[in-house]
Amino acid sequence: MKIKAVFCLLMAIFPMILYSQELYKAVYNGDIDYIKRYIENLGRYSSDHQEISSNSDLRLLRNTIYAMHGYKFKSKDLQEHFQKFIWYNGTKETVDNELSENEKKLIRIISAMEAVNPPSQKNIVGEWVYPVSGGVDGPVGFVRYFFYTDGRVEGFNNRRGRWYLEGNTFRTVPDSDSSVSYTSPLDWSEVVKYLRIWVVEYDGKLYKACNFFNTYMYEPTIPKNYWE
Repeated sequence: MKIKAVFCLLMAIFPMILYSQELYKAVYNGDIDYIKRYIENLGRYSSDHQEISSNSDLRLLRNTIYAMHGYKFKSKDLQEHFQKFIWYNGTKETVDNELSENEKKLIRIISAMEAVNPPSQKNIVGEWVYPVSGGVDGPVGFVRYFFYTDGRVEGFNNRRGRWYLEGNTFRTVPDSDSSVSYTSPLDWSEVVKYLRIWVVEYDGKLYKACNFFNTYMYEPTIPKNYWE
């Protein structure tokens, strides 16, 4: 039952097939009723805000939270956008003390995502982990991959190759002599045409995830308790 529960949680984390644009539409249409419900129900596995795919859209979502509290924007483009909606009354110089805990959390996550997107090579270099159910050291285990500054990548069962970031496109090429006598949990044949970094928050701390191999991998400091 534990493995089944972990699998269900992992499917909630990785919304790669079923793509919801409801939050995106609500932001641009000024549907604050929808946005308020989304924020009120913001949970560990809420992901619609992660699927907003550009920094300009993330910026608009982040500032919608301030607009709902009547913040007076200095940026002309934000003024023009929010003045289209009858609910907006921008008269306040600061609204920080009015924000709910969930609003503060979402602002932290969005701000962190804006800071690391679009990803650069320095955002990729290092160790990343892929969670798998039924690990030898508990209900959740990690498959580890290492991305090096010289373009090498090494991982599960001595799999080796090269990684490339060309604009927003990420791809990997396995070495010809790399181990292929197993089924890899990650598909090296995939090309990610629009690489993005997510940010998740757990127990008050922020952790990065990135859609390498069209599957999300996490920085290794993320606690296993995140999936339990």
